[in-house]
Amino acid sequence: MGGFDKIYTRGSDKMFFNSKGLSDIAKVLVKLNLHQTWPLIYFLIKLTLIFPVVSASVEQSCYVERKIFTIISNDIIIHRFNI
Repeated sequence: MGGFDKIYTRGSDKMFFNSKGLSDIAKVLVKLNLHQTWPLIYFLIKLTLIFPVVSASVEQSCYVERKIFTIISNDIIIHRFNI
């Protein structure tokens, strides 16, 4: 782990001034090797960046599941009336 002799904040290091969002902050943390100094902060940033992608994937899979269930249910109902 890195030493705590120098405190890095957005205002104290010039590399953080050009940060436009969390992805830029994550890149600076890795570049300055601060992701090892503050692993939980880095982990939270990664989760925040990944969460929208994961939630969209889950939503899409639930949509497909509902469509398949509807098709199967309709096929079963049609099959019962055809007999």
